[in-house]
Amino acid sequence: MWSNSIDKWMGAARLNRRSFVGLSAATVVSLLAACGGDPDKNTPAASTSETESTSTSSSTGSDSTPVAPGGTPSSTSATPSVSAVQTTTSTEGGTPKPGGTLVIADPQGGATLDPFKTTWHSTAHFLVFTTFVDTAPDLTYIPYTFASWEVSPDGKEVTFKIDPAITFSDGTPVTADGIKYIVEHEIDPNLHSPGASAFGPLKSVEVVDDKTCKFIYESAYAPLFNGLSGREVSSAEAVKKEGDDFGNKPVGAGPFLVKEIISGNVIKY
Repeated sequence: MWSNSIDKWMGAARLNRRSFVGLSAATVVSLLAACGGDPDKNTPAASTSETESTSTSSSTGSDSTPVAPGGTPSSTSATPSVSAVQTTTSTEGGTPKPGGTLVIADPQGGATLDPFKTTWHSTAHFLVFTTFVDTAPDLTYIPYTFASWEVSPDGKEVTFKIDPAITFSDGTPVTADGIKYIVEHEIDPNLHSPGASAFGPLKSVEVVDDKTCKFIYESAYAPLFNGLSGREVSSAEAVKKEGDDFGNKPVGAGPFLVKEIISGNVIKY
């Protein structure tokens, strides 16, 4: 379920892998938690009444680490570290109370939320989207949207199993067909997506079954997991439906829903 990613986003594994490196009040991203739908499904295990942080994020990096779950990546994207977020949870009888406001200052917060167009990937994006894999505090690769994977002996094929518990915020499932579409969409040379390089010289994506897909290369691509840890997983159906307006109506499997975008100023969740 998409709300399950709240725990992953707020958990140390997700928050520790990227760091804030400055402070700016130039752009304020105001995030209002959206926990709609079935309360039993969408109420997070620990929600904040009020959370405030004024920090910035940045992203760079390349990597030559072999394709393996235990590789050590250079960061390709940014989300807040644990130390950058202070939380206060209101409780009644010891029960966490959903709701509240999270305020983050991000110098590039006005960048489009369309992951196929932006050159900047920060908190504003990772509240809406999950990534393909995540990075643990020790910088090894761990499951996220992909629950598990298997690399062929020659490194030319990597088979991924999709976590069946993760769904997009519009209620649609994450499928191998959807993964194939968004990956091939991103690497389409006619799209000129800044993030296409994350997949390297990918030859094709093969659908094995509804929850299994295979990335096929001409030769082993060492930085693959580094790229996957920083690339957003978008809803293929929403990308097709919204087209160029996807940045204003993004659909991912992250813990927050976008309510309103005031261009260059505020994003409300």
